Amino acid sequence: MRQKYGNSIIYKRGALKPIMQGLKKNCCIGILMDQAIVPEEGYVVDFLGRGAWTTKMPALIARKTEAAVLPVFIHRENHGHRIKFYSEVKLFTGDDREKALREDTEKFSAYIEHYIREHPTEWLWIHRRWKRVND
Repeated sequence: MRQKYGNSIIYKRGALKPIMQGLKKNCCIGILMDQAIVPEEGYVVDFLGRGAWTTKMPALIARKTEAAVLPVFIHRENHGHRIKFYSEVKLFTGDDREKALREDTEKFSAYIEHYIREHPTEWLWIHRRWKRVND
């Protein structure tokens, strides 16, 4: 479905190189942040009132490339869909790299939580979103 409208899918394994190449060409890159990750790939952040492992890749990529981060969501409306674009997210400023990555990841995750609270019937997570939190 995503490819039907001219989008390319970049799979997780080996994704960094094509993402960086796309950004160099001024392509828009969409990252699905609510996917299953292993602890080395992110942080536990508050998500719907519970800790959940969340990828830090959008924060890493944004800092490395200075690419703008704009949260974008699509939801059903009447007999069609509405796409909502948020303004550019301002990244955390400071010299502590790990703190900055964590703060940015928390901020990005908060946009997803806000969307889910606005449109709860449209969020489906088939994986165990809160797995490995207490490992």
